[in-house]
Formats: sequence, C-alpha cells, structure tokens
Amino acid sequence: MYEKYLDLFYKELPLGECFDLVERKVIIGGRSGILFFLDGLTESENMQRVMDYFMKVQPEDIEGIHTSDRFIATHMPFLDTTLITPKVEDGNPKPDQNPENWTDENIYSCYQQAMTRLYSGLVPLMVEGLDKIIIIDARSYPLRSVQEPEKEKTLR
Repeated sequence: MYEKYLDLFYKELPLGECFDLVERKVIIGGRSGILFFLDGLTESENMQRVMDYFMKVQPEDIEGIHTSDRFIATHMPFLDTTLITPKVEDGNPKPDQNPENWTDENIYSCYQQAMTRLYSGLVPLMVEGLDKIIIIDARSYPLRSVQEPEKEKTLR
C-alpha cells in the first residue's frame, strides 16, 4: 500500500514547484516513512516534536505492527490522528475491511481525501508496512494581537 500511495502523491503533488509544500522522509523503527505538510499552515514546533519522537522508535518497538490502527494506538497516543478509508458512493458496496483487497478506485479515494486534508493544514503520514494513510493534526492557526493594527490608525 505504501508504494501505491507514494506513486499517487509523487505524480500529482507539485513538489519543487510550490515553495511551501514540504516533504519529509523519516525512518520510524527501521521502516521508511514520509510526511507531507504545508509550511505556514502547520505548527513547526509540533512537527519537530513528532519527527524527534519518530526517530527514537526502535525496530523492536514496531516489530509485528502491520496496521495503522495498531501503530497509532502504540506510538501516537499524544496526537490528534485519524485514518483515511475509502468513501462509499451511493449504490456502491462498502469496501473490504482489508486494504490489501481495495480497488484502485478505493486507493485513489483515500489519496483524494488525504490531499484535501493536506491543503487544510493537516499532515498525511505513510509508513512502509502499514495499511492506511495516517492524518496528523498539527495545524497552526494565525492569530492577531490584541493591539489596534497600525493600518487602522492611519486610515482613521
């Protein structure tokens, strides 16, 4: 599944063209992983903590973990995370519970949902050997100061 998702992301993402689209490759317990996020919409301190944590995971810590559900339960309890599953269209049967049996349409549906979330400031994470795309909420919300803006004074 990891390779299928990566193929879609690399074919359709404007990597290298969009300066605020960031790709980070990480090794999590000896497994390859990749994160995509938008600089400016994602809190950089949160992402630094997440990546520091991932780099400390040892291979024996994730040995035997093959589902994203289990990975989240054991290694991401401190983050707000969700998993992407295919959307069910009206009249279509519900996809198989096992992602290995998903059709190309199901996988593309997951990719599209991940892209929507990426452009909303969320962080898709894919890890080699895991079955689903993990979405991490590490958004940064722009804030205004409580002082009167400088432009308001000059307009008055």
